[in-house]
Amino acid sequence: MGFLLILDRILPDMDGLDILKEFREKSKVQIPILILSALNTDSDILSGLQLGAIDYIGKPFSIYLLVQKALNLLKEKSPDRMDRTIILLFMLKLYFCIFARWVIP
Repeated sequence: MGFLLILDRILPDMDGLDILKEFREKSKVQIPILILSALNTDSDILSGLQLGAIDYIGKPFSIYLLVQKALNLLKEKSPDRMDRTIILLFMLKLYFCIFARWVIP
């Protein structure tokens, strides 16, 4: 099963781009990283892509778009071992996390 990291730019202690840069420099594992951020000017998006993000989605975003892009990235990284049940559970967790974030401050 493949992995996917969904990273926000606006974090409590640092910019998500700093995490992306450090991860790409130090990690021996090539995990696709998708940035999800309210910082979505052309300059912001280009910075993320130049540092190694596979895709960049600006907020506000469509949950359907996010889910489809995540599925495509996971399929691309492990097409022969795609486990639909695990993907479904991942997406349900994602929906719950997003819902909880909106409802519970």
